[in-house]
Amino acid sequence: MLVFCNILLLELSCYVKDTRMVSELGTELDAFDIQESKAGNERYCLQKIDKMTQEMEAGTLKGIDFKRNLDNLLAAFLAIRGIPLSQASKDCMNPIDRLENTDILEMGEKALDQLSTAIKGIVAMNLQKKNRWLKLIEGVKAIQVEARKSTINFWVYVGRTSEKNEIFKMAPVQQGFFDIWEDDDCNSLIEAPPGHTKTTSLRGKVLHTVCEHPDRRILILYDTDDKAKKEVNLLKTYIGSGRLQALYPDIYALDRNDGSENSSKRFTVNRPNIGSREPTIECAGILSRINGNGYDEIIIDDPCPETVANQPAERQKINTKFDTVVEQRLRDPKNSRIKVICTPWHLEDLAGHIIKDQNEGKRTGWRIETKRFAIKLDENGKHIPIWPERYDSEYYADQQRRLTRNDYARLYEMKCIADEERLVKNLHYYPALGEADPLWHTLPKARQTQYLEKLEAIKKGEIWLSIDPSATSGKSSSNTAITKFSLTSTGEAYVVAAWEKPGNPVETQDWIVDQIMTGKIDFVLIEAQGGMVGTVILWTDYILRKLREIGYKWNGSIVRCRTQGKGGGQNIGKTIRLKNVASFLQKGYLKFPGALRFIPHIGKFYFVRGSEDSIIRLTQQILDFPAGTDDGVDTVSQWLIRVSSRLPAMSEFDYEETETASVYTDPMVDMHRQQMHALLHPPKNSDPTGEHKWNTQLLGV
Repeated sequence: MLVFCNILLLELSCYVKDTRMVSELGTELDAFDIQESKAGNERYCLQKIDKMTQEMEAGTLKGIDFKRNLDNLLAAFLAIRGIPLSQASKDCMNPIDRLENTDILEMGEKALDQLSTAIKGIVAMNLQKKNRWLKLIEGVKAIQVEARKSTINFWVYVGRTSEKNEIFKMAPVQQGFFDIWEDDDCNSLIEAPPGHTKTTSLRGKVLHTVCEHPDRRILILYDTDDKAKKEVNLLKTYIGSGRLQALYPDIYALDRNDGSENSSKRFTVNRPNIGSREPTIECAGILSRINGNGYDEIIIDDPCPETVANQPAERQKINTKFDTVVEQRLRDPKNSRIKVICTPWHLEDLAGHIIKDQNEGKRTGWRIETKRFAIKLDENGKHIPIWPERYDSEYYADQQRRLTRNDYARLYEMKCIADEERLVKNLHYYPALGEADPLWHTLPKARQTQYLEKLEAIKKGEIWLSIDPSATSGKSSSNTAITKFSLTSTGEAYVVAAWEKPGNPVETQDWIVDQIMTGKIDFVLIEAQGGMVGTVILWTDYILRKLREIGYKWNGSIVRCRTQGKGGGQNIGKTIRLKNVASFLQKGYLKFPGALRFIPHIGKFYFVRGSEDSIIRLTQQILDFPAGTDDGVDTVSQWLIRVSSRLPAMSEFDYEETETASVYTDPMVDMHRQQMHALLHPPKNSDPTGEHKWNTQLLGV
C-alpha cells in the first residue's frame, strides 16, 4: 500500500508539473457548443445572472430583488440537475481555459474526456505533444480510479498539508492509522504522540466515508466546541474543493434552500436518506449538548484536555458523559462504530477508562492500539522515529531532555506515570450507599444482610479525624486536608469521608468542634512536625477550650503525631510515608467509599469508586502521587502508620470474600505485620539523606 502511495505521489507531482505546458496549446481550441434551454441549462442560468447583475448596476433592479431571483434560479437549477450551478458552470468553459484556471487533478472524468476529445481534434498540434497530453489525461483518470478504492489513496489525492498546501505524503505512522480504521468489525482506540497528524489523518477517513457512504451519519467529538466549529468549516471546504469534486461530483453540502441545516456545527450532504433527522456531519465538544438521537459512526479526537491529568472531577465528567450519553447515540450497536484517537493524559482519562473496562471484561468489541505508535529506543539507546520525514531521532531526544519524566512518558511513550513511579497502583472500595445504592435490590438477600451488618459496624467503630493542617492562612494558602476513618472492633479500616478546608485556622477549628459534637469523633490526629508544632498546640488549646465553653464533655482526645509515627523519630517526607503504607492500601487493609456495579455477561458484582467529589479527589491524589496535588495523602499515611499494629486482617467487604478469605491466614498476617513494622521503625542511625536518594531513584532527577 505504501509503495503504491509513493508511486502515486510521484505521478501526481509530474502531472501537476505538466499542466504548465497548457500555455503551449494557446487558443487552438474552439469552445464547446452548449445548447441553450431554461432553468436546467448552465449557460442559460449564467447568462441570466449576468443580465441581472447589469440591471442591478444600472439601478433598474433592486438588490433585494436580485438576491431573491438569484436564490430561486440556483434552487431551480439544483432541483433539475441535482448539482450546484457553480459546479456545472465549469462545463461552459473551453477545456483549455478551464485547465489554465484550475488544475488537471481537479477535473473529473467528464471534464477529462472533454479535454481529451478537444486535443484529439486539434489538427495542427504536434503529434508527440498530442500523445503526451493524451497519456497524461489517461494517467489522471487511472489514478482517480485508484483514489476511490481506499481511504489512504483518497487522502493522498485530496488531502493537503496545512502549512504549505502540499500533497499529503504518507509515512508509516499515517499508514498505520488508516490500516486500523479499515477494520470495520470493531471499535478502535489509538494513542499517538501530538503533532503526528492524528487529526489530519482522521479528517481523511471521515471525508472518504462521507463520499463512499453519503447515507451515514457521523458525530465527531473534541475537547472543546471551538475545535468542533473549526473542523466543520474545514470539512465543508474540502467537500467543495476541486480535487474531491473530481472524484465525487455528486457530493456537496446542502443548505436551507434544500431544507437542510448548514451551520457552524453540522451540515448534510446530498444523500439518498433525505428523511433522516441527523445531519451527515455533526461536531461538538464532548461535554456539550448532543442533539442527535442516532449516529452510524462516532469519531472522538483528543477528547481530554491536558488539565485532566490533575482534575479527577473533570475526568469523571468526561467518562460519565461517554458512558451515559455518547455510547447511547449509536444507532445500531452491532453495525455502528466508535473511533477514538488521542494522546493519553492520565490512567483514568477516557482512553484509560475504555482500556480498563476492556481488560476487566466490562467492555467488548474494541481494538486497542496504545503501544504501536509509542516512541521506542533501539538497541543503542537512540529514539526510533515513526515519522522520519518530520521528526528525527534527535527531536525526541531533545523533547526528553526538556520535558519532565512524566510529561515525556505521556506525550511520547504513551504511558501515564510509569508503574515504577506509582507508589499505589490500585485502591479498594466498599458499597457505602447501602440500601440507597441503585443496584442494592439486585444483591442476594443474604449478601444484603451481611453488608448492612458491616455498614452498621462501621458506624459503631472507633472514629478518627486525621488532619494535615495548612501551614499558612489566606487566599494563597494551601488547603487543610481532613479525612474521617472508622476502625471497627475486628480491626477493619474504612475511610468514611474527606474534606479540604481553606487555610483559615479559626473556621477550620470551629468546624472540628462541630464534628466532635455531632460526628462521634473518638480521636483527632494532627501532624505536628517541625515548625507546625506550635501551630498544632494552639489548635489543641482552642478546640478543647471551645468544648469546655460550650459545656460539651468529650471523652476523646487530640493526638499530635510526628511524621515518623507514634514514637516520634526521624522527620521523613510524605513520599517515604506513603511508600511505607502502600502495601496496606493496595491489599485492601483500608477501603474507600464506593458503589455497586454489575457485569452481566460474567454475572458478578464489583465495587467502584463513588461519585462524591471529595472522595474522588482524595483517591486520585493517592493514585497520582507523586504527580499532581497531594493535600490529602498525608492524612491517610499518618493514620495508617498510627494504627498499623491494630490491623489484624484485611476488610472482608468483598463480594467474593468466601472464595478469597482463606488466603489470609494468621501466619501470613503475622509475617506481613513484622515486615511492615520493620519498614515503619528503621534503625536510629538511618542515613538522614535516605529520602533524597530514594526520590532521586524514583523521579530520575
